[in-house]
Parts: sequence; structure tokens; C-alpha cells
Amino acid sequence: MQKTAVIFIWMFAFTAMTPASAQQVRAWLDTASIRIGEQATLHLEIEQPAAERYSWPPVADTIGPVEVLGHGVVHEQWTPDSLLVTRRQSLTVTCFDSGYFAIPPFVFRNELDTGASLETLPMLLAVHTVAVDTSKAIRDIKAPLEEPYTWQDVWPWALGGLAAAGAAWMALVWYRKRQERKNQVPARKVPDRPAHEIAIESLRALEDQKRWQQGDYKGYHTALTDIIRIYIEHRWHVNAMEMTTDEIMRYPVIYKLSSDNMTQLRYLLELADYVKFAKLVPVAHENEQSMKHAYDFVLDTRVSAAPAAAQKEEEVVS
Repeated sequence: MQKTAVIFIWMFAFTAMTPASAQQVRAWLDTASIRIGEQATLHLEIEQPAAERYSWPPVADTIGPVEVLGHGVVHEQWTPDSLLVTRRQSLTVTCFDSGYFAIPPFVFRNELDTGASLETLPMLLAVHTVAVDTSKAIRDIKAPLEEPYTWQDVWPWALGGLAAAGAAWMALVWYRKRQERKNQVPARKVPDRPAHEIAIESLRALEDQKRWQQGDYKGYHTALTDIIRIYIEHRWHVNAMEMTTDEIMRYPVIYKLSSDNMTQLRYLLELADYVKFAKLVPVAHENEQSMKHAYDFVLDTRVSAAPAAAQKEEEVVS
């Protein structure tokens, strides 16, 4: 039985390596025996008169268990007299099952005569497994070989690291300068006259301009709060022009004032914020009330005629 199978296999191998028929077509494998996963090349060829037309046989991605990995281009070769043409195509095939697999004939059909066709002979592909010596112990799969690092592998990472370090250093320098500017209090010229006198004069000048009566509510309340902020700077040496309303109200020396003075200051500062940022249009009473609170706040908190030592102690920023 085994001898018969060997004869049958050799017969298929012989027929695969020889023309498939006495006709004009043939198909053959470059090798009739492969191991699982190996590749073989299947060749198709037809030799025909130039006047005849045969359709090329379609080849799917699989031929039974045999897989077709690649379809080559169909090449043509003409005889010198241009009477005969030979067309060839190469297909790359493989198989992942062991055994003997028959590749059926390929059919070339005559396009001028629907009843005529040419067929190749069938072929046999033998697929063998890898021989394993079961007498030896099973060993682990070898680990992949590691290639040494080169400068081409390292320089993109090194360049990226330098760029990141440079960006971090620039950000740190910018942050420190920003903090220094934030903590630095600009030097302001100390007036020769008492702060309350300058503030009262400025308030009277603002009243004479009659800004809110002319519809300039934003300009009126901006000027009013600037007068009070400058008064606070000269009176308590607080950088009020650079502070928000909440920062001024929470400042220790302001926070220690009487509840009436705190109410007056908060009223005129918050109303001005609404006018400047929320586009609030205050009524006449609110505009007049802000001016009255400004006068009262300046007069109530002005430096009294106390001894110089007491005045100096009062003006120290806590």
C-alpha cells in the first residue's frame, strides 16, 4: 500500500513538471513538495495563434486548502512572424495543512467559440510537517536578537529631551519674573500735602465736571474710584491702584476700619465695578450716594492732628 502511494505521488510530480497536454496550455509547480508555511510558484502558460482569443482562467485567493498569496502579471511573448503569442503568469502559493492536495485543471475558454476550451492537467502538492525529535527535551523558544543602539536611534530622543528641558527652563524664568513683578510695589511720589486735602479737591473737581449728568456714567465712576484708590495709597501706603475691590476690602489696614467706613468704601467700589464691567446704568440717587460716601470716607479716615509719633504708628501697614 505504501509503495502504491509513492508511485502515485511520483506520477503527479512528473506530470506537474511536464507539459499538461499536447495542446497549447500547461501548468506546473516549481516544486511539488514543501513544508508547512513554505511558498511555491505555480506557473500558467498558453501558446496560441494570434487570431484566436482565449480568456485567462480566474484564480481565487484559495484553491481548496492551498492559499494564493500573489498574482503575477500576465506577460506576452510574440514570435518573430507575429503569428503565435505565448502568455504566462506566475502565482505564489502556500499551505498550512500537511498532506497531499490536488490542484484542479485550469480552463482557458475560447472567446470566439463558446464551445471550445483548453484545460491543464491537475497537479499534486505535497505538504510536510517539520520533523520533531521527540527523544530530546523541549526547549524554550530562542529570544529575539537585540540590535545595538546607534546614534540614529538616540538623537531624536536626545533632541526631544533638550527641547523639553529648554521649554521648562524658559517657563520657570517667566514664572519667576512674573512673581517678581507681581510682588514689586511701584514707587509712587509722596505728596507734600495731606492725602485728604488732595482727595477733597479732586472730588470737588469731579462734581464740577457733571459727568454722570451728561450720560458718562463709566467715566464718572472710574474717576471717582481712582480718587479714593489714590487716597488709600497716600493715606496707608497700600498699592490700591493695582488691587481689585475684594483685595482692597480684605487688606488688613482697611479691614480694621469702622463698619460705617467699610460700608461706604464697599458701596462706591462695587457700584463702580457694575458700571464699568456689567454696563449698569445707575439712577441719579446712586450716583449722588457714591459721591457722598467718598466724601464721608475721606473725612472720617483723614489723619488727625495727633502727635507725630502717634500718626506714624497709625500709618504703618499691618
